[in-house]
Amino acid sequence: MSQEQRKSILQILYEARSDPSQPFDGEVLARLIGKPPHEIQPDIAYLEEKGYIITKRRQIESLIFHRLSITTQGIDLVEGGISSLRRIEVFISSPRDVYEERQIVKRIIERCNRIHAFAERYVLRLQAYEESAPAEVGNRPQTIIDTHMMKASSSDLFICILWHRMGSPFIHKETGERFQSGTEYEFLDAYRHNQLHGKPYMLLYRGMKPFPPEVDAQQLGAVEAFFRRFEGEHTELEALYKTYQSNEQFEDILFHDIDIVLSKNLIL
Repeated sequence: MSQEQRKSILQILYEARSDPSQPFDGEVLARLIGKPPHEIQPDIAYLEEKGYIITKRRQIESLIFHRLSITTQGIDLVEGGISSLRRIEVFISSPRDVYEERQIVKRIIERCNRIHAFAERYVLRLQAYEESAPAEVGNRPQTIIDTHMMKASSSDLFICILWHRMGSPFIHKETGERFQSGTEYEFLDAYRHNQLHGKPYMLLYRGMKPFPPEVDAQQLGAVEAFFRRFEGEHTELEALYKTYQSNEQFEDILFHDIDIVLSKNLIL
């Protein structure tokens, strides 16, 4: 068994981790390494025993595949061994009405992690409440999110998306400060840190898609009031936010913006 071969297996599975729709078995892995399957099987068994990879059974129509995947422990091992890669924590902030846009953000982050020009320099790690916060009872949602996720101000890239909802009011337990919603709280936490320390790098988007019939006028008014804080000669908040008319347009705009941010190394 070869240590270099094990590293190659982990690296290939690491790079393929963002595309779970594609079966990835031992034969594919062997072909990529350039060895017959029986020669890499002992290394696969060793890495499975150590908890770095896992085999999952997947059926597509009448075909059954045994998909090899890298575990969180394996990801940590790969990233810890590649000191030249910079980890970028990406924080998504939004109310619940932009669920589809949040999925778009995730796809773009996965896409960026597969683009060679970015992957050789960065590892983008997503901070999203639906993946990081448990279904906990006994505290308000924002308090649970704060407990189990990094704060917005600690991220490297902060992405905020608003459409027709602002969200539910939130009072910070420690400071007593009142916010229109958890989204406003996260935005201001990131914004204040940005003004003092130059980070996180912040992107702000406003959905201008047709509103659903049951739109809440009070919620919509809160969103409009939020964006008025960026308008006028003496603005309360400073930003060049972008609007989008459809999810497809949002995906194009966001990828273009992240491409610029990473290509020009704008994140401190």
